[in-house]
Amino acid sequence: MTDISGAPCYGMDPIFGVCDMQPLSWIVAVAIPTCFALAMVMGANDVANAFGTSVGAGVLTIRVALPIAAVFEFVGAITLGRGVSTTIRKGIVDVSTFNEVPGLLMLGNWCSAVGAAGWVGISTVLALPTSTTNAVVGAIVGFALTENGSSGVDWKGLGIIVASWIISPVFAGCMAAVVYTVARKVVLEQEIEVGLARSRWFLSAAIALIIFLVTVFIAYDVSDSVGIWSWLGAVMALVIAVVVFLALFYLPFGIDLFIKTVVSSIDAREEKAAEEAAENGEVGTTSSSVVQLTNQSTRNDIEKKGSTGSDIGNADDLMIEESEPDANQGMTLYDQTVERRFAAGQVVNACYLSFNHGANDIANVAGPVAGVWGVYITGTTAEEYNTPIWIICVMGVGISIGLAIWGAPVMRTMGQSMTKVTPARGFSMEVGTATAVLIASFLGIPVSTTHAAVGSVIAVGLCNGQPLKEAVNWKLFSGIAIGWVVTLPVAGGISAGVYALFRPLVNAVMQY
Repeated sequence: MTDISGAPCYGMDPIFGVCDMQPLSWIVAVAIPTCFALAMVMGANDVANAFGTSVGAGVLTIRVALPIAAVFEFVGAITLGRGVSTTIRKGIVDVSTFNEVPGLLMLGNWCSAVGAAGWVGISTVLALPTSTTNAVVGAIVGFALTENGSSGVDWKGLGIIVASWIISPVFAGCMAAVVYTVARKVVLEQEIEVGLARSRWFLSAAIALIIFLVTVFIAYDVSDSVGIWSWLGAVMALVIAVVVFLALFYLPFGIDLFIKTVVSSIDAREEKAAEEAAENGEVGTTSSSVVQLTNQSTRNDIEKKGSTGSDIGNADDLMIEESEPDANQGMTLYDQTVERRFAAGQVVNACYLSFNHGANDIANVAGPVAGVWGVYITGTTAEEYNTPIWIICVMGVGISIGLAIWGAPVMRTMGQSMTKVTPARGFSMEVGTATAVLIASFLGIPVSTTHAAVGSVIAVGLCNGQPLKEAVNWKLFSGIAIGWVVTLPVAGGISAGVYALFRPLVNAVMQY
């Protein structure tokens, strides 16, 4: 049997794909579950970074953070994720070098998923926040170099991506430091009554800005994709009007209610922890293997400095590292009544960050499988093929499942081990990280959310008023940084090895 061009169909009448790609159906069959597995380990590792600071500050429990992160991750993926996945699929490899044997491009995309999934999976088991973006890019470069040497890589496109890995943490860190400095000067360092009043408006303005950025970028993306640029001005005007209305009239009062809800939840958790500690004859409890609650005498001292009622301090906010009992020395601790008002904003910010992570990092898993599927469907290198929405949706589900099953350990590492995190600090960290990732998603550049998150955590940590040596857990950061450097060659090596193993088989099939 042949198709209209005379190409053999090998006795098949394909439901999907072109006839001459049918012998490579096995690549599709293994690529989809491989990329789904990559999505799961990415959800367990990368997505956990989004809510790590909220968990570390005691604003959310891991049990509550997991489903919220899963929902916003999925929404971000299906709304803004397609542009970045296109960059991953054809912005790193010079796909024209595979024109003669497009089946090898199918194989290479699958191998890149194998290499990335293998390394990110190992990192997740070790609870080390690695970068899935680094892993995928390294894996893609690995198979491209194996096939065509240096000519197989789009060095300009790769250079832009690598530069973004340096720029994004610096940008995120600068923004986080600015937000925290403003919050400290305008709210935290004021008299308690003034701080409480200003915190409402500060958080209202910040949340309104978040709504504005997300809405405008989505509107811009949709307008560009469907050719309705004339609507963009009207959409932006409407968004600005809504944001101003929310900031002036609704958000301040809604935030008051939200704060009361969050604080009540924290208080209930505190009381339960105190009861369990009393039953066990302990002074404090541990919220994880690396975090220890402050001792009771310190907590009592801080409670005396605050006002009365349910707004008084949260022991989780005063946590110190078990291995470094003097970690809080030299750090400025602000009134917990004001500090904890940032808890509501931090929850919103964590959702914002999770949304933006889904928009950007979905490309890490959708790009390889879209590369396989595009070649299979068209029989060419599929340079003009756009990532199907069903791939984005399926991989989004995989991310959510992985986060729910394995995300807790990495949340603890990012949120509780690198530096002290309180609601105000966590809020600032999340603003910096999320905004950097959102801008990158808008530009279609795959950045590492992990890089941006670590940049924000370090920047705010340096604003704590401590000596440089004590402000950040530099030993932990060194381990994470080494992991980033190792990721590229390890993922690339795995990908290249698998590609070299299966390349003769694909070549033989395509030549036949």
